[in-house]
Amino acid sequence: MEIKFDNIDRQHVVDEIQKHIGSKLSHTTRRHIYLKDDEGKTYVVLGGIDDWHGIPDEVIDDIEKNCSESFLSITLKKRKTLKIYFGTMEPFMKVLGQLDRIGNDKYTFHVDEGNDLLVIREARSVTLDLLTEVLHSESDRTNTKSKEGINKLLENMSQSDIKKLVQNLKISKI
Repeated sequence: MEIKFDNIDRQHVVDEIQKHIGSKLSHTTRRHIYLKDDEGKTYVVLGGIDDWHGIPDEVIDDIEKNCSESFLSITLKKRKTLKIYFGTMEPFMKVLGQLDRIGNDKYTFHVDEGNDLLVIREARSVTLDLLTEVLHSESDRTNTKSKEGINKLLENMSQSDIKKLVQNLKISKI
């Protein structure tokens, strides 16, 4: 059984998008799916193993009010890879009325995968191009978890403790 698309997978996708756009992305709200680059462009980064996806109202509202340029990425998680599709949000924003409103707090839709193309089923004029397909095995996930754990430890350490750690690492390499 495959595990769901999670924030470890999402970070891997964000890293790939950053390589593609040549800019660092950071969170704009508490929503992990919504990021912004240094120029103020926004990015909605979705992913899953199924064809159903959703974007919360608060993200759509922010894009409508504050963003001149936004992008959408939808990743399909396969057994050993992540297929990352990418495009502008503009066509998506034009068809909001065609999307489902389950629970009235998000816009939901389904996707269909074609030849290097992802299509929004409810609004077939909205397509995303395949940006890349990257290997993403269980060992990649384990490495990411380890890095996150180390980063959390370092964030909680004092500067003097970090200096001692670096010094001990240098000594142990001799």
